[in-house]
Amino acid sequence: MELYAGARDKACFTCSHIIRPMVGWHMRNGAKSFGLSEELVQQLLQDGNWRRGVASVLRGVARFGVNRPFVPGAPFLVV
Repeated sequence: MELYAGARDKACFTCSHIIRPMVGWHMRNGAKSFGLSEELVQQLLQDGNWRRGVASVLRGVARFGVNRPFVPGAPFLVV
């Protein structure tokens, strides 16, 4: 996500040529489905907190599926 957002420029061949286009495709389609522009999503993902939050949501969906109540991959707030 750092490469997609422009927060990082250098990466290995696999990350820059295989993973980055896949992440970009998913982010573009996700942004479109929520009615957001790709530029806004890239701007938000430049913040590390947003990237960690999105990663936690995606990890929760991958591990537990889409269910109700939603179970994230990690807690958003530890009290």
